[in-house]
Amino acid sequence: MQGKASEAPGIGIDLGTTYSCVAVWRNGRIEIIPNDQGNRTTPSAVAFLETERLIGEGAKNQVAMNPASTIFDAKRLIGRKFSDSKVQKDMKLWPFKVIQGVTDTPKIVVTYKGQDKEFLAEEISSMILGKMKEIAEAYLGKDVKNAVITVPAYFNDSQRQATKDAGLIAGLNIMRMINEPTAAAIAYGLDHKSAITGKINVLVFDLGGGTFDVSLSTIEEGGIFEVKAVDGDTHFGGEDFDNQMADHCTSLELDGLHEGIDFSIRITRAKFDELNMSLFDKCIKILEKCLTDAKMEKSWIDEIILVGGSTRIPKVQHMLREFFDGKELCKSVHPDEAIAYGAAIIAAKLSGTSDKSVQEVLLRDVTPLSLGIEIKGKLFDVVIPRNTQIPTKKYEDYVTSVDNQTCVETYVYQGERTKSTENHLLGMFLTTGIPPAPKGDIKFEDCFEIDADGILTVTSQILSAGITSKLTITNKKGRLPKEEIERMIKDAEKYKLEDQEYKKRVNAYNALEDCLYTIKKKIKECNVNNKDIRNNLKKMEHAIADVTRWLDDNQGASIDELQRKKIFLEFGKVSEAPGIGIDLGTTYSCVAVWRNGRIETIPNDQGNRTTPSAVAFLETDRLIGEGAKNQVAMNPASTIFDAKRLIGRRFSDSKVLEDIKLWPFKVIQGLDDTPKIVVTYKGQKKEFLAEEVSSMILGKTKEIAEAYLGKEVKNAVITIPAYFNDSQRQATKDAGTIAGLNIMRMINEPTAAAIAYGLDHKSAITGKINVLIFDLGGGTFDVSLSTIEEGGIFEVKAVDGDTHLGGEDFDNRMVDHCVREFERKWKEDLMVNKKAMGRLRSACEKGKRILSSATQTSIELDGLHAGIDFSIRFTRAKFEELNMNLIPKVQHMLQEFFDGKELCKSVHPDEAIACGAAIIAAKLTGTSDKNVQEVLLTDVTPLSLGLEINGDLLDVVIPRNTQIPTKKYKDYFTSADNQTCADFYVYQGERSKSTDNHLLGMFSTTGIPPAPKREIKLKACFDIDADGILTVTSQVLSTDITSKLTITNKKGRLPKEEIERMIKDAEK
Repeated sequence: MQGKASEAPGIGIDLGTTYSCVAVWRNGRIEIIPNDQGNRTTPSAVAFLETERLIGEGAKNQVAMNPASTIFDAKRLIGRKFSDSKVQKDMKLWPFKVIQGVTDTPKIVVTYKGQDKEFLAEEISSMILGKMKEIAEAYLGKDVKNAVITVPAYFNDSQRQATKDAGLIAGLNIMRMINEPTAAAIAYGLDHKSAITGKINVLVFDLGGGTFDVSLSTIEEGGIFEVKAVDGDTHFGGEDFDNQMADHCTSLELDGLHEGIDFSIRITRAKFDELNMSLFDKCIKILEKCLTDAKMEKSWIDEIILVGGSTRIPKVQHMLREFFDGKELCKSVHPDEAIAYGAAIIAAKLSGTSDKSVQEVLLRDVTPLSLGIEIKGKLFDVVIPRNTQIPTKKYEDYVTSVDNQTCVETYVYQGERTKSTENHLLGMFLTTGIPPAPKGDIKFEDCFEIDADGILTVTSQILSAGITSKLTITNKKGRLPKEEIERMIKDAEKYKLEDQEYKKRVNAYNALEDCLYTIKKKIKECNVNNKDIRNNLKKMEHAIADVTRWLDDNQGASIDELQRKKIFLEFGKVSEAPGIGIDLGTTYSCVAVWRNGRIETIPNDQGNRTTPSAVAFLETDRLIGEGAKNQVAMNPASTIFDAKRLIGRRFSDSKVLEDIKLWPFKVIQGLDDTPKIVVTYKGQKKEFLAEEVSSMILGKTKEIAEAYLGKEVKNAVITIPAYFNDSQRQATKDAGTIAGLNIMRMINEPTAAAIAYGLDHKSAITGKINVLIFDLGGGTFDVSLSTIEEGGIFEVKAVDGDTHLGGEDFDNRMVDHCVREFERKWKEDLMVNKKAMGRLRSACEKGKRILSSATQTSIELDGLHAGIDFSIRFTRAKFEELNMNLIPKVQHMLQEFFDGKELCKSVHPDEAIACGAAIIAAKLTGTSDKNVQEVLLTDVTPLSLGLEINGDLLDVVIPRNTQIPTKKYKDYFTSADNQTCADFYVYQGERSKSTDNHLLGMFSTTGIPPAPKREIKLKACFDIDADGILTVTSQVLSTDITSKLTITNKKGRLPKEEIERMIKDAEK
């Protein structure tokens, strides 16, 4: 890997209130850059400890333990005055101290390395920007200097200047600052460029952690972006909501909250909506004003783009759909990443990338409020009207107002009121040395110039004397309060008048009828023989018939109902989505798809690109993924995880028995030594096989993909550990079938990661390279050695691993240590308290992650057991001692083993496997992309396969690391005179003694003609398909007698009837 000698391309940074994000244009596309924890967003927080400073993930984990010296919300302070009423209100809620500095500047006070330190908001922001710079440099392997940073559309000059200063402090050259909703519109426009014809109107609704913007833009074919109007509030966002709900309802349970009292309260979504109704109404009012400013009807909006984590609040989405008469919201733009995405496109353009689609981008932004000067009579004379495109330069001529005037004071204001003093004073400057003359004889030329970053410079020149005065507006007095802005701007139009409503309803009715006619006509004209296409057309014909009947029966239908039916016909789930790739992980799962000429990792409903592999069974609900993980501490006995550690295994397996001791849920022995998980669900005891639990997780990833693609998903490629045996592979395939998926292929996890790397670096690969994949997941470990040839040929040379070793084994060591310490200190056995063990496990997992970036951490759990507060400090050295090799040390040991060779960090460790699977899914579903179709994969079988001979010897038919798919033959002879039956025992393993290996199955060949021993020849055929599943056949060569066994490990695989039962249960 290259060192940091050369400079990286310009990056795009979304500097958020609660989270920040960084992106770059590379390999012909935008890449969102993950941090050292694999997350694509990084907390905008800085923690000052006794010995170190933490930024990002590590800092966020300090909020509860070290609140007075953990700083967040710097964006809510930057460019503001201490006396600002909103700053004063925030200070009451912040746990850290803010004092008044010189010129009314707020300063943050912390204790750092034993001393009190004062920091400006610009300094804190610069630390966060510096962290984003480091993340990009680690990913790109080069120095990063140039950046485009985004700011809220309603940031004033002072806030913009302060943000620019923060970038300079962080060592960045700020090429441009662009408004956040504009960046999101650019992300949408470039991502959907091929689908845009003519001109479309796009509304960006950006509700982030601490700011809110609404922007209305037009996007023209070819990449021209023109902002028509903006509105917003720089001090309103997700942090102003009391709670954020993801599931239908959430329990808040805090053990030992105060004076040993356990606090529990249930908040329903309805209650949440009720508590925050005024905030929801505020969103809609700002939206209405933006539409008014743009002089647009809401029916003219073609796309509504949601940006910012707070747009996931269900009520926000519901209100927007309601406001826009049922129009579907665009969810194909990632709300947490779109702004950085757009900024990176502008950074690529300014850096001079040769990509045509980037260079064609033309951006025209606007200024949010009018700008002008005070003239005689305290009047406000506008020089630049609000919503004027920027950058811009405007000139205005003025004359002296009294005889012999030698000095002029120029007051620059921002606002919409006629009286100057009712607007916001940005600054004042003095022009002196004016030659004495009668009033009106001396002419001034004032120039207002706004640059691309939205920063204003005002100059005044005496035309006859060559005297020039200049002022760059930095807003020394602070920003105009939002309430005052609202008084300035008056609504120009009224909506929802009766005649307009009637006209809209007639138009909606006619549009639906036209849609029905157009689709019917197209179906009649469609003459194809393809069975799948014909089936889809039949589905569409049924849908048309249903809507036609509904229209006849509902002549008085509302606009909302009519538009919903039209949307159903145009975008309903009639067609199937492309094949998806699923990484079914022990702790987290991930799903990806090939779309728009590239791989897209699909975010779940919380915006996360990985979903916890957990299922929780409650009194009334079943939660899967994010909601389930939050139940581990509260509902441990009925929250199931680690299904991958059980799938395809025996209850009597020593590793299963070892895990059972650590799991808080109950596992019992079922028929044929099959492990069964027992939970209480809806008041009843239920038993589930690992395949069923895995199918629920696969079903969740299927739902995530369908919500993202807007189509029904059927086809999938699933990854499995390279060392999974046939039983585990078949069980995984069964889980996919139960989830309603057609499993096109199963591929080994490290092979999928190699494919992701190879396609991503295809242009850089010449000849042949050797790639080692080191895959240490939550519950499994694989090492794979492959060669990648120029053109996309992937050949696996060897694999090794352990299907029962991963990150959870590190967690277990920490848990064991804590349990022993608790017992030593308090003489109490924590193991008897499942809820306490669930809380401890969650805390240890978090501690492990912190130790990846910090040298020490504390685990603090109030009222853990028997009213006892538990606290323990872990250093990285102690963690290494407990585990001998941990997450940070893994990287150190690998570098040491390979003589200091740099490790490749450009492949996302949490997403690479799903990305590789999605590439194979795209190939199998026939995508026309040349890069995908050129991929040629040759994988291997991890263990030798053979038959038992001479009593107890293993005769290998297929050696380990043989390329698959493969078919091998071997001849055998009868071992006794007049032998009429031969038993074949099929084993997998590397030991000489057959019974020391793993028995896959046994079958018999009968009807052999009597003859002396060794005269009758039997030919055995071992056939392994592309999924690694084995079929063994035996043929008596002198006859037509053939016996066959597909190795499904009947002791572990589900009968067909059982699979069908589970499919029905899954559909309930």
